[in-house]
Amino acid sequence: MQKEEAKAIISKLVERFAEHRKDYHLSDYNEQKARQDFINPFWKALGWAVDNKKPRILNSEEKINQLAYALTPEEITMIERTLSPS
Repeated sequence: MQKEEAKAIISKLVERFAEHRKDYHLSDYNEQKARQDFINPFWKALGWAVDNKKPRILNSEEKINQLAYALTPEEITMIERTLSPS
């Protein structure tokens, strides 16, 4: 997913939250619903495999990519670095 596409998805999540903010304070809106409505879509937009039920075991020659994100209302900055397994 491209950075601009991720930014658009996250912007829509923020807008939807703002529009229905009062609803999220009701007692029947729980953590599971918040995860389904906002948390998982947020991480998916950033490229995380949140639905991955099967862990992947890396062999000794594979490189590991680490991603970090700096989030501000104006910008999403992705920082990537590659590590070699020891």
